[in-house]
Amino acid sequence: MSVNDPRIKSRVFVRIRKEKFGYILFERFTRVHYFVTENKTLEIFSKREIKDFLRGYFGNLTEIEYEFINSQNNSLTLSAPIGMYMEISEKCNLSCEHCYKPKEKTKQGLSMANTKRLIDELYEMGVFEIRLCGNEPTISPHFFEICEYIKSLNLYLGVNTNAYFNESMQEKIIDLRPDFIIISVDGTREIHDSIRTTGSYDKVISFLKRLKKTSIKRRINTLVSKATICSIEHIVQLANSVDAGVSFLPLRTIGKSTNFKKDESMDANSMFSVVKKITLLRKQYPNTMLLTYFDLLSKNAIYHHSMDFNKPCPSRKNGFITYDGDFFPCDFLRYLGDKYFCGNVIEKGFNSLWCNSLILKYFQCLEHKKCKKCKFYMIKCYGGCISGAIASVNKLDDELCFAHLL
Repeated sequence: MSVNDPRIKSRVFVRIRKEKFGYILFERFTRVHYFVTENKTLEIFSKREIKDFLRGYFGNLTEIEYEFINSQNNSLTLSAPIGMYMEISEKCNLSCEHCYKPKEKTKQGLSMANTKRLIDELYEMGVFEIRLCGNEPTISPHFFEICEYIKSLNLYLGVNTNAYFNESMQEKIIDLRPDFIIISVDGTREIHDSIRTTGSYDKVISFLKRLKKTSIKRRINTLVSKATICSIEHIVQLANSVDAGVSFLPLRTIGKSTNFKKDESMDANSMFSVVKKITLLRKQYPNTMLLTYFDLLSKNAIYHHSMDFNKPCPSRKNGFITYDGDFFPCDFLRYLGDKYFCGNVIEKGFNSLWCNSLILKYFQCLEHKKCKKCKFYMIKCYGGCISGAIASVNKLDDELCFAHLL
C-alpha cells in the first residue's frame, strides 16, 4: 500500500474488480494497480466508505471516482486478465537482426468487426488494459480506428512501436493521446541502425523529443544483447533526457534463427554485467525508472513484472492474441507449435478460452524448481521469465540467472 506514489495525480478513477482473494484496484490514468487481500466486502460499503478505503491506497485526494467491474467465477487465480497484448499487424516496416517474429504470412487477420467484438468481450470481462503490438501496429490500416474504439470504452491504451515513421505520423499518434507508448531503442545511433536500418535511430529520437512535450507516459524498451551492453549508459542518458523509463529485456534464441541471435544472445555472465551496470546507473539517475530481470544487486529491488502475492510471469496475469485471433499465454510461446495454443478467439470466444482452456490452466500451474532454493527468490527476484526460458531452452528455470556467481 502506498499513499505517496509519485505516479498518482490529483484526480483518480479506480476500477474495482472482485477476485477470489479480494479485489484488484486499477487506476485508469496511471496504470497503478494493487492486489488487495483484505477481508472486506466493498460492494456493501457506502460511497463515502469506499472513497475513504481507496484513499488508503491512492492518497488523500478530493477528486476520487470509482466503478465496480463485473467479474466471473472460474478455477483460475484471476477472473480475467489484467491486460491483453493484441497483435494487429502481420507486417513490419523494418527487418531487425534480433527479431523473433516469423517471416511467413499467417492466416487471414481479424476483420474490423471481429476486432471490435473481441475488444467488447475483453471490456465486459473486466480487462483493464489493451496493448497494441506487432510486428509494427502503426502500419495497420485499422490502427487509428482500433485505438479510438479502445479509448471509447475507457480502457487503458498502450502502443508498442519502433517509431519508424515520419513527423506527420508522429503528430497523428500524439493527437490520438494513447495512455502509454513504448518505443524500441537498441543503443547508440551506430548500433541501433546496424540492427534495424539506417536512419531509424533519428526517427526514434525525433518522436521521443515530441513526446516529452506531452503528458503521454513513455518508456524505452531495449533488447539488450552482448553487442549492446556497451550502450546501456547511452540508453539511460537518453531516457533521462526525455523523461522516460527503460525496460532492459535480454535477447534470447526464440523464434526465427539468425546469426545475430546465435552470436549475441545473453547468458548468465553477460546478464550479471548488465545488472551491475544498471545498479550503478540508478545512483546517477535516481529519477529514471530502470527495469531489469534478476535485480539482485540493489538494496531495494525493483520487481520486473511483479505479481505481488501471485506468480511472477506476466503471462499469468496477461495474455497474447495473434493477428489471426489465436490465443497464447505469451507471444514467446507461439513458436513452440500447438503446445501452448489455447484456441482461437473468434471460433470459441475469449471468455471461454480464459475460463476453460486446459492448456492455460496447465501453464498457470507451472512453477520454478531450482529457484525455490535460492535466498533471493520472492524477496529480490521472482525467477526471471518462465515463458522466455521455456521458449529458448525448454526449461522452467531461467538460465540467465547469475545468483550462483555472487
